[in-house]
Amino acid sequence: MKKITLVLMTLLCLMGLVGCGGGSKAENAPAPKKAEAAESLKGKKALVVYFSYSGQTAKVAKAVQEATKADIFEVKTVQPYPQGYHECTDYAKAEKARNSHPEIQGNVPNIKDYDVVYMGFPIWWYDAPMAIYTFIDKHDLSGKTVVSFCTSGGSPISESTPGLRKALPNSKFVEGLRFYPNDTA
Repeated sequence: MKKITLVLMTLLCLMGLVGCGGGSKAENAPAPKKAEAAESLKGKKALVVYFSYSGQTAKVAKAVQEATKADIFEVKTVQPYPQGYHECTDYAKAEKARNSHPEIQGNVPNIKDYDVVYMGFPIWWYDAPMAIYTFIDKHDLSGKTVVSFCTSGGSPISESTPGLRKALPNSKFVEGLRFYPNDTA
């Protein structure tokens, strides 16, 4: 629980930094303290959105949801991904190469009510899975703070950042943290 609290406080600090963005004065401003960053989220309605293939990202998403008391939404594709590891990675690679955004089940009808969206996913081919991009396509996240988090055994979260920033041009995007598989702490 201490590790999750530390992670959330780090995310809050990052959001505080991004929340100041927009001009050169803000870029040169001193970094806010953790308490100030946490204060900036008070009264903000939050949603945890996640895609999980193996269940590892689901574990992290549920821990974030529990710690933040946010609502939660699981991104599920209509056509399930192949069960075998190599079959799945080949499928995901081809999907990315085609820039194919798979159909997903459901949506968040009241997305406009949320101020902060924590977005979790496994890193697939140096990016978020294409199902995450489908979620972004289906939901207007303009003006919202979007905080990413991911699970990966080797790729840093920074590899997913360029694609997500491009897909979220009207959002305050915060690059969050990477968690390793089986990181249950």
